[in-house]
Amino acid sequence: MVRSVLRVSPEVWDKLDTPHKLKQYELNTIKEFCDILQPFEYSSTEIRLNKLESMEAFQLAATLDPCYKLDWCHDYDNEVQDIRDLLTVKYNMARSVDPTTTDTFPAEPPPMKRNKFFALANRSSTPRLIPSETEVSLYLNQPMLQEDGDPFGYWKAKQPEFQPATAP
Repeated sequence: MVRSVLRVSPEVWDKLDTPHKLKQYELNTIKEFCDILQPFEYSSTEIRLNKLESMEAFQLAATLDPCYKLDWCHDYDNEVQDIRDLLTVKYNMARSVDPTTTDTFPAEPPPMKRNKFFALANRSSTPRLIPSETEVSLYLNQPMLQEDGDPFGYWKAKQPEFQPATAP
């Protein structure tokens, strides 16, 4: 805020009807003051935010905010994957699914009565993801809202698509 005083042009200062107008030496003092404090600005903000970023609740809230998703985190030590895993576990818990299950194959479908060729053609050679991983990826791969977007409106509109995440 103090720095914004320095951005005001002298013409604007002259037009202001104030009992005390800043003199040039006062503006120079403000500039020196800002220069001295500038190195501390980033570090104090960084220290305060780092405490939040390690909190599970913050990680989930920021990731579930469609304006930010995983854009806020750094990929240090697989942080992005860790947060994806955390979101998947919490999503499974919301769906009352055992989050410790590692089975990536759904239950076997009932035997098909069609020709064996079609049965083989419908099988996938790669393991399929469990639904929660698919839904988490679907959400994270969708475009983010603009920063002034409405996260509550987003989740209201997506309620049928992401049932457990939007449950009251």
